[in-house]
Amino acid sequence: MSDDNALAADALLEDRLAGKNTAQIRRAVNRVATTVDPEGASRRAEHNRAGRRLRMRHGGTGVASIEIEDGPVEKVAAAYTRIDRGARALKAGGETRTLDQLRADVALDLLLSGQGGAGERSEVFLYMDLATYLGLNEDPGELAGHGSIPAPLARKIASSADTVLRRIITD
Repeated sequence: MSDDNALAADALLEDRLAGKNTAQIRRAVNRVATTVDPEGASRRAEHNRAGRRLRMRHGGTGVASIEIEDGPVEKVAAAYTRIDRGARALKAGGETRTLDQLRADVALDLLLSGQGGAGERSEVFLYMDLATYLGLNEDPGELAGHGSIPAPLARKIASSADTVLRRIITD
């Protein structure tokens, strides 16, 4: 924003922010900035949307996160609505998982298969020794691209009904 536009925005916001939370302030500032400088707002939106990206963050043991950053708001909102609708339908059908858990599961199912539902397949590379697989010891498994995972989780992944085992013998 130019200095003149910033001063105009400050003047419009001066008496509107008291008692507002951060989300309300952000919305008010964005609205005023768009009103005061519509051409600049258009340029900023184009720039922000061009920066869209997908990120994966490895979390604690056995979990990771995936996030679409700076996606087009209309697509992100539509995707969230589709995910939420699927989660709520499952919940209404008697699911015991929380809505947040259902949303996460539906989103992953959609990404993996294009459909929201149970039993979706994915391909991961899991390394563990035979003794761990057989439950004779508790050595951690190694999930490619993620790192160590506990032996029980490695066995669960390896013994899933949809798991395809490819054996590699090493010495």
